[in-house]
Amino acid sequence: QTLQITAKGTLSEDVDKGSEVHLTVKYGLITIIRQTADLCDTITKVDLACPLKRDEQTELTKSVELPKEIPPGKYSVIADVYNADKKKVTCLTATVEFHRKKDGEEGVSVGQVVLEEPKQGL
Repeated sequence: QTLQITAKGTLSEDVDKGSEVHLTVKYGLITIIRQTADLCDTITKVDLACPLKRDEQTELTKSVELPKEIPPGKYSVIADVYNADKKKVTCLTATVEFHRKKDGEEGVSVGQVVLEEPKQGL
């Protein structure tokens, strides 16, 4: 099963070389992923490239293949974006809820995906 994620908005600050994304994924209250990545390297995976300019409309779309082994439950994804000056550009927050499939099918189904309004920026 494929989960497609789309986010669009206007950046409050320029995003250039040296910018970072701090990603946290939680399963309920348990943090299962916490990592920091170079944003300019990461956004090439969604057909964007640095520099991204302040006040320009930006849109990203990413398709993610979901493994069948995902435990059902509620997952939270938080992506804090900082520019090269360590100033916060935006915070994207999403909640995804997976349910067991019915009628003996394998895997999980996506019950709900909520992409919250950015805290600032994008």
